[in-house]
Amino acid sequence: MQIRRIFTRTMISLAFCLLTPWQGGANHAQEDIPIFTEAKVAVTVIHALDTGIYTYQYTLTNPPANTTEIDGFSMNISLSPSGLLLPTMGLTLDRGNRSDGTRHLVSFEDDVKDLIDLSAFVPAVPVGTMMPSVSDLWTSVSVIGKLLWSPHPRVPPGTSHGPLQVFSPGLPTIRSFQIEPDFYPTMEPGDCPEDQECGDNEESAEGDFLILNQLIIRGKTLGPTAPPADFNPLTFIETIRGYITESQTLGWLTDANLSSALNGHLNTAAEAIPTGDIATAKLAIEAFIAALPVPPLATAVCRSECSGLLVFNAQYLLDRLPKEPDLIVTNVTASANSVQSGGIFSVTTTIRNQGGGMANASFAHILFSPDTTIDLTDRFLSDFSVPVIGIGQTQTITTTPSIPNDISPGNYTLMACADITGIIAEIDETNNCKEGEQVTVNAPPPPTNDEISEATLITSFPFPDHYTINRHVQSENL
Repeated sequence: MQIRRIFTRTMISLAFCLLTPWQGGANHAQEDIPIFTEAKVAVTVIHALDTGIYTYQYTLTNPPANTTEIDGFSMNISLSPSGLLLPTMGLTLDRGNRSDGTRHLVSFEDDVKDLIDLSAFVPAVPVGTMMPSVSDLWTSVSVIGKLLWSPHPRVPPGTSHGPLQVFSPGLPTIRSFQIEPDFYPTMEPGDCPEDQECGDNEESAEGDFLILNQLIIRGKTLGPTAPPADFNPLTFIETIRGYITESQTLGWLTDANLSSALNGHLNTAAEAIPTGDIATAKLAIEAFIAALPVPPLATAVCRSECSGLLVFNAQYLLDRLPKEPDLIVTNVTASANSVQSGGIFSVTTTIRNQGGGMANASFAHILFSPDTTIDLTDRFLSDFSVPVIGIGQTQTITTTPSIPNDISPGNYTLMACADITGIIAEIDETNNCKEGEQVTVNAPPPPTNDEISEATLITSFPFPDHYTINRHVQSENL
């Protein structure tokens, strides 16, 4: 039975992967061993925003130099213990091996858990599949967390076959795969009946499996994974950075300047996030995405694997950064460092939105503080309206507040605070105020002698107790 054959191959390859193929006897003569030195798998990825499902499309190519057909393709889709729990609803395996029609993945997991020791079961990332309409194929998810694809008819040398479409809510990651040739041991190890002596035949079967293990093509491709359940943007940035490095190693990304620019954008984001500057982080991630081709497109220096892996992971990061605005005062300056009580001066205030969403119109105010703490000892100078501020944008506003007449002379710290009414829901509600320069408030100067004489004259002028007003109106004939 073919499913047993592939499953057995997988388990045997784990056991004999460190051995050379001709350490033991074999049932196949040397001239019967096929040439199978290269096989390729290409993949493109697209993302449906309405459903959140990623579609992975795989195409197998059997180069003409090989002398045997491709018999199977398998890919690791095991679920990490730290991965997010992903939905399985609506995902089916087209022409699954356990039934004639489609089979729901979740019921498959329940079935195999009932049939095997739970300790041997490896959970898989939820996937569904759709086969090319021109072929009779089947797919399955093995109990050790592998997606298996068996094309029928098999893929002969010099041809390609696909696409195998895999649907999953799982985010693209780098996965290991195996492409297996049409080469079967004449007898599977362990198939010898207990009451018979198979001797050399079973030993030869083991030799055949060693040969098969040597013929299997192994490599890396894109496949689904579950994002981390405990999402940390800084940790995720390092994951993307690792993808850049591995994409270079695998030949998916071949432009060193592009790699350097991408890492530069990640550095900017990583430096901005701890300071709360989400706007700068978002702009950096957006620049990262803009530097790459839009999946499933590719360029000469960034293959479809490169774009699918890097763009969708960067977009996942971008989507999970905070979306609320965050107003901060970046600068507050006075037109003079010495003012007089009762006088006026100019104050210029710059307010920035460092959050991840647009900030609607709001109000700010200016204070004099005898220290650098916002409390009841501060003296209010003026408030002013602040227009809408976009993500990462600033507004600079100049006002002319009056100095209170009754303020005590002394040194004060000029301070400005944004969103004083709390009308905007922000990422951080505690960072709206900023201290500026120190301003000295002077008492008004004493009056001059002339001012004193004039004031005395006015106050000593005798006023009568009452007034009589006579009005005379004369009419003229016109």
